[in-house]
Amino acid sequence: MKTIRNTFILAILSLFASVNIFADDVTAFSDDFNRSAVSPGGSPSMTYTISGAAPVLIDLTTNPTNSLRVTAGNQGDGIVYVGGNLSLYNAPFNTILKNNTADSIVWTVNARHNYNGNLSGFNPNANQRGMGIVLAATSSDITLADGYAIVNGENPQSPRYRLVKFTGGLDATDNLESLLNGQSLSSSRDFVSLKVVYIPSTNTWKFYDRKDGNGSGTPLGSWLEPTTNTGYILAGEIVDNTYTSTVMSSFGCLVKYGGTTTFNVWFDNFKTVLHGVQASASSEARLSSLKVSTDNGTNYNSLIMFSPDTETYQYYLLKGQALPLVSAEKMDAKAQNPVIEQATAENSNTATITVTAEDGTEKEYQVEFIATDNIFMNGLTGVAAQTPAGWGANNIYFASSTVDGNNKYEGLLYARCLSASTVASITLPATNSVGTFKFYAKKVDAGVVGSIKVNVKVGDGEYVTVKDFGDISNLAYQEFSVDINRKSTQEDILVRIAIEKNGGDNPSTGYYFDDFSYTESSTSTSIPSNLVEKTTFNIYEVQGGFVIEANNAQLSVFNVDGKLICKENVSGLKEITLNSKGVYILGISSEGITTYKKLIVK
Repeated sequence: MKTIRNTFILAILSLFASVNIFADDVTAFSDDFNRSAVSPGGSPSMTYTISGAAPVLIDLTTNPTNSLRVTAGNQGDGIVYVGGNLSLYNAPFNTILKNNTADSIVWTVNARHNYNGNLSGFNPNANQRGMGIVLAATSSDITLADGYAIVNGENPQSPRYRLVKFTGGLDATDNLESLLNGQSLSSSRDFVSLKVVYIPSTNTWKFYDRKDGNGSGTPLGSWLEPTTNTGYILAGEIVDNTYTSTVMSSFGCLVKYGGTTTFNVWFDNFKTVLHGVQASASSEARLSSLKVSTDNGTNYNSLIMFSPDTETYQYYLLKGQALPLVSAEKMDAKAQNPVIEQATAENSNTATITVTAEDGTEKEYQVEFIATDNIFMNGLTGVAAQTPAGWGANNIYFASSTVDGNNKYEGLLYARCLSASTVASITLPATNSVGTFKFYAKKVDAGVVGSIKVNVKVGDGEYVTVKDFGDISNLAYQEFSVDINRKSTQEDILVRIAIEKNGGDNPSTGYYFDDFSYTESSTSTSIPSNLVEKTTFNIYEVQGGFVIEANNAQLSVFNVDGKLICKENVSGLKEITLNSKGVYILGISSEGITTYKKLIVK
């Protein structure tokens, strides 16, 4: 019984595969000419190339209206070709017909003419008339091209449409070879719908036509929608691969005219559809949302800075806070559910989210959790032009918004210089520990010129520059970092960002700042060798103090607790006497650069 059941299931699956139930229909091109000008038009948009002397226009007045009309007569002998570019067809149409992966390609179109008689052919200088719908041609020069077309016009005269292949141009009857002949019409002027089916896997062609309405008498008939399948008569089917492996480049409508009698030819509702296109597997592997929970999964909040195209994030936490949990949602329902490796100490506090698309494409997102002592701008609720508690501001505008913020730490507030100011500053809440200060800044207008400096002030002393970043060119946020190697257990330390710029009238000009953080390093007052650039000076130790040799420098002396002992301007040699033995920190500033040196007085 189990074997029978399995055999039955396999048979059903085989049946489903044979009818391609997972296939789609794709419209490669369509044009209903419901507009006032010939070009551009259609979907996708097509700019037609018109060759020949006869007028071509969109008919808005006569029957049929809203159709492409060619008016021929009194122009002598010639051909009008209204051609489009096959390479502009929607994917997955392939300009090599047999390479299309669809079950079939189907062309449908309405056609009609009002010449008082049958159309006789395409030979030049023979007073002949004809019309055609070019399905695919090897050149936009239809007098040289090879390809396939539906035509009306032939000797002996017969009121019918034919599926033909043509070689060396559609400008002579001898260049045409009939593949399939449509039904004989009571009048060559009838309103007709035409349909051609091509099956790439077997190079099989089928031709259908349908009489929709009378083309003479009163009242005149009209067209039916050509994609409606009812009423068509199958002319037959044939295998032909003459040009199915050749690159095709052009399609369009053609009218052969000759003699002095004026007549009109109309075309409408041209459409090319790929039937049974095997639906390709989706490669969409992006996330639609990324959330973080700081309460062990009870509540999840979306990352403000999340973008489906951004794969790495840094989320700052206060030291001692438990590592958050991460959740994610896939953008494409056909993709596999995201695989989440939560952050642990073993994986460097980094959560990894992997999304696998339907076609196997993988995309990896990472959220790194970083512990810090202070996150100055996390969750602030200050409003525009209101300085948050603990901050100092000079010509700085605080805004409670995420639009222009960096939001690296999930903050909701950013700061920017006021437009006309030339000097501005942000003073952070006081601290009393050494550590690393980070912030993000961007230039809003490339025309702004300025500089960004980080200053430090201990107690009632003056601000000393510890880092001069100069100007920045980025119009996107970039990270800035500086070590603050001052420590005081008695007085507060203030860290300030000072901005000097050239002002301007643009209200959004200047610099934006966001996502300030401060992470303690240690209680050591030693100065890292890579903190600042060297200022030119010499220090000579003497009994009870030291001698400094410098050129136009400012000297600041601090004890081990960070308290300012003395401050002097130095130009040349200057002796400094200290009252007690111990460890001192010397800060020597010149031309905006400050260098620190540890001195042990014995």
